[in-house]
Amino acid sequence: GSDYLSRDEFGLHVAISGDNYLVGARLADGVFTTNDGANIQMLQRGTAYVFSGAPGSAVQVSSLDGGIADGSASILGGFSEYGRRVAIAGDFAVVGAPQDGKEIANNTDQRTGRAYVFHRNDNGTTQASDDTWTLVATLAPPTTDDDDGDYFGFGVAISDDLSTIAVGAMFHEAGGSNQGAAYVYSFDQNTGTATLEGRIRAASRTDSDEFARHLSLSE
Repeated sequence: GSDYLSRDEFGLHVAISGDNYLVGARLADGVFTTNDGANIQMLQRGTAYVFSGAPGSAVQVSSLDGGIADGSASILGGFSEYGRRVAIAGDFAVVGAPQDGKEIANNTDQRTGRAYVFHRNDNGTTQASDDTWTLVATLAPPTTDDDDGDYFGFGVAISDDLSTIAVGAMFHEAGGSNQGAAYVYSFDQNTGTATLEGRIRAASRTDSDEFARHLSLSE
């Protein structure tokens, strides 16, 4: 990214859709402005960068900050590993932050993880530099599965037809230790609404399986 440091771990995870490339940097620092005008220095929060262009000549056109500018300082935290996993399909991107806090309505002291969904608007031009990316959904584990340290968001995927999003929580207890689970959402690209449809766990589970550490979806 344009603001990289040697310890950012830029490129730890990468996703491609057409001429757009989404690159995670889970340890990148950042300064964010909240909606009340406060500037907050977030050490090692993480970032996801959008590049566009032909292979070998792609340039950075945006960075996705997790919608912090639209949020409250009370739910922010450093070292969330935002960008640890990324996925992109068409005009939508998903960024996982497995050590982030939960929704503001829940216990913000726990780090169960989140996944952020963004939409790209080309603003009526064909120039990628004119694109704007807007946060449309924030996914958190259901209240029945909100254990601290589940790493919800360590795995993320979005189907090519944009109908489905999957989020992995590889340290979900599932009745044991670090057995793992995947959460499947139906996604309405017209409204940006993600609806939890169910949870997938391995039928034969053992401790430390880390099920859903990596995810992939087809149409």
